[in-house]
Amino acid sequence: MEKSKLSSSDNMLENNTVNNSKEEYPDFDFDFIHSFDGKEVTENDKKVMNELIRTYLESKKK
Repeated sequence: MEKSKLSSSDNMLENNTVNNSKEEYPDFDFDFIHSFDGKEVTENDKKVMNELIRTYLESKKK
């Protein structure tokens, strides 16, 4: 597995973004994707999906 190129502060920022999204949208299951095309989803994949979902949900609020 390739090591993340992000610093620990970047990782903390991303984790806070996901956690804040979960608090802001408690009815949405941000952990619903576990596999894609028969391959296990990595933590980085989940972060990217969570960011896309959060961005989409924020755009709907406007």
